[in-house]
Amino acid sequence: MTNLVYVGWSHRGAPLELRERLAFTPDRAVEALEGLFKEEILTEGAIVSTCNRAEIYGVTAREDELAALSGYFARFHSIDGAWLLSTGQSARGDSTVRHLFRVTSGLDSMVLGEAQILGQIRDAYRLAVTARAARSVTNKLFQSAIDCGRRVRNETALGTRPTSVPGVALSLAGRIFESLAGCRVLLLGAGQVSELTTRLLVEDGVTDIRFANRSAEKAAALAESAGGKAVPWERRAEEYGQVDVIVSATGASEARSSSSTSRSRATSSPPWTRSRTCTATTSTR
Repeated sequence: MTNLVYVGWSHRGAPLELRERLAFTPDRAVEALEGLFKEEILTEGAIVSTCNRAEIYGVTAREDELAALSGYFARFHSIDGAWLLSTGQSARGDSTVRHLFRVTSGLDSMVLGEAQILGQIRDAYRLAVTARAARSVTNKLFQSAIDCGRRVRNETALGTRPTSVPGVALSLAGRIFESLAGCRVLLLGAGQVSELTTRLLVEDGVTDIRFANRSAEKAAALAESAGGKAVPWERRAEEYGQVDVIVSATGASEARSSSSTSRSRATSSPPWTRSRTCTATTSTR
């Protein structure tokens, strides 16, 4: 007997530290799928890896899918298997379909109606197709889920005001200031979340945006696109006292340390500086 199953770790049950360690690049996702097929844990499937979730959907003949998949990813990512078992979620059959539909529609996101997830599910499906990991069941599952997500966006109120984690973070920052337009912003990171944050900042009329990233080239490219300024990664702390808003959009541990440092510096600053200092953090894994 074969089962349609899903096993995943998301913001609903897994801590950020674990979700970061479970993140997949496209190449690593393909490698993981190949390993699952080789060990006969799955016969087809796809891996969804986003900021707040790592999920595997597929077909298996095993009855212990949570234990089998948790054990495999414990070895793959060098993570304690008991930790994965205690924080993972799983489902079979119709419950798997229902879960993926909720994810694709933005109903299971950290921010209700989050708009990026539909494209991320589409990318995960395309990767599985390219890797020849998506076969009859996976094809039908993901095609139907993507169609469901598209209909939710087009036919319900959930899609009338697209949201995202960076958007919510900036909205919260906007409550501190009369307008973000006159603010000086330091953005840590230069990935997809940073690109989205940059677009939102520009739309809000922010003209002083400073970019710091481990890759100087990426920081410079993003700064050029927004008319901002690139800051060397090793000198980012020098900017903390010069800006009003700090947005950390990177999964690097040193960036999280930087955010903590910026908050402590704000605390030791004069009262008028404390009242105009805001740090927003968005995870990229």
